[in-house]
Amino acid sequence: RNLLHEAVGSVTHGFCIFDQQDRLLVFNDAYKQYTTLGDFIAPGITYKEILTKAAESQTFITKVGTEADWVEERLAKHLKADAAPHELQRLDGRWFMAQEVRSPSGYVIGTRIEITELKKLTDALMQRELYLRATLDNLPFLFWLKDKGSRFLAVNKAFSDASGLAGPEHAVGKTD
Repeated sequence: RNLLHEAVGSVTHGFCIFDQQDRLLVFNDAYKQYTTLGDFIAPGITYKEILTKAAESQTFITKVGTEADWVEERLAKHLKADAAPHELQRLDGRWFMAQEVRSPSGYVIGTRIEITELKKLTDALMQRELYLRATLDNLPFLFWLKDKGSRFLAVNKAFSDASGLAGPEHAVGKTD
C-alpha cells in the first residue's frame, strides 16, 4: 500500500483510480493540477461531480452543445474505459490526453498527460503540409516524387489530372 501511494505520488502525469461506484479513491498532485479544481478534488467524490464542477468553472473548452452535454459526453467516455485516448483543451490553452481503462475488478484507472507541445508540433506540421500541397498544386507543370522502389510519394494536381486520377492522394504508393 505504501509503495502504491509512493509510486502514484511520484508519477509526473495525472493519475487516478475510481471505484466500482465511480468514486475517486486514489489520485496524485498532477491529477489535481490537471483539473485546476484544487481542494474540491478529494477521495469519495464522483467523476460526474468533478466534470460538473469543471464545466461550471469553465476549465476546459467544450465543443459539444451545452456544458451538460459536455459532462455527459465526457462521463460516457470515462465509464466506457476502453483505453481510447481523448484530447481535452483547457481554457489556458494547454492540451491534455485523457485515457481510462477498467481493471478486472471494475475499477477505472485514469491518466492525464499534457500534450501541449505535441499539439503545437502537430499543428505546425499540418500547416507546412498545407503550404507544400498548395505550392505543388499551383505548379504549371507535372510534378512527382518517388521512393527507391519507384512508388509515388507525392504528385501535384496537374499530374493527377493528366493521369486521370481523382486527386493527387490517389497516386501515393502506386507505381507507373
